[in-house]
Amino acid sequence: TNPEPTWKEGALTGVYIGPDLLTSGESSVGIYGYLKDKKIFHINADGGLIGGWTFNEEGLQSFNGIVNILSEGSIYAQNPDSEIPYWGIYANGTASFANGTLGSLQMEMRNLLVNISASGTIGGWNITKNQLHNKKIILDSLKG
Repeated sequence: TNPEPTWKEGALTGVYIGPDLLTSGESSVGIYGYLKDKKIFHINADGGLIGGWTFNEEGLQSFNGIVNILSEGSIYAQNPDSEIPYWGIYANGTASFANGTLGSLQMEMRNLLVNISASGTIGGWNITKNQLHNKKIILDSLKG
């Protein structure tokens, strides 16, 4: 005896070559993978999609466009309301965190050099480009 199928006839489960069977009006021929009635991946003339991530020759992008993993080596989360990313680690060796409030972070392990650019306050101390100060004490890197 044959077991009862777990998915009914007409389901899209499988891999198909041709137009997208779920999207009416889709004219792009490609390779499509379906799990039951959900599209899991596709590669067509418009680009690629796998597990909710779009991809092309430049890299991967999350479904909401925020997280990007680029083939040139950068990984970052772009704030859609600002040109400043939420955070990023870039192919040129720099990084930024906390919506840019920590500025850039550069590390060179060979010389154990750490360079942090920041502005704001920490523990009652104000941080500016050349100064660390509170009400009574000023440390100024330019004036000593």
